[in-house]
Amino acid sequence: MDNKDTSLELTQEYLAEFLYETVDLPKDELLNIAKKFLDQISKKLSNEPLEETIFTSLEDASHTQPIYVNGLKFVSLCKHHLMPYFGSVNIAVLPKNKIAGISQFNKLVEVLSNSLSLQEELTKNICNKINDALAADGVYVQLKANHLCSEIKNNNNAVSEIITTFANGVYELDFNLRTEATLNFS
Repeated sequence: MDNKDTSLELTQEYLAEFLYETVDLPKDELLNIAKKFLDQISKKLSNEPLEETIFTSLEDASHTQPIYVNGLKFVSLCKHHLMPYFGSVNIAVLPKNKIAGISQFNKLVEVLSNSLSLQEELTKNICNKINDALAADGVYVQLKANHLCSEIKNNNNAVSEIITTFANGVYELDFNLRTEATLNFS
């Protein structure tokens, strides 16, 4: 058994002990709950490396008008509270020459959301990765999310949805393009 396994077992035991002091359930059941919880957290924070080729451009395809990708679902963990936040990502890309397959946007959002992050950071990272990979004239990302930390702390006054945006290129400079993108987001 290596140090990582030993550390995980100790963490399971400490979490089960904490729960035992807090709720009225048998210790063996709490140990099982702690194990499942830590397993899910480990999987979510797997830090799968972002492939540099995630946005290989489609050969013999070009487009110079805006492309909108709406409603990409995600779940991430807030680095302030270690609580999930979840929602959808809307993306507008004004391509120069390169375009990418739609599934590549899904994969990018999935990989980048598997970390401890703030919603604002996740929004910016998605935008910049797309811009860097496609050398687009501009990228605009809107991220809508519900935060469980808010729901748990302020059940009666929880904020129902947080919206963050990040733009670069022409979307950063052209209010009309940003407005058009926002209107096209579902």
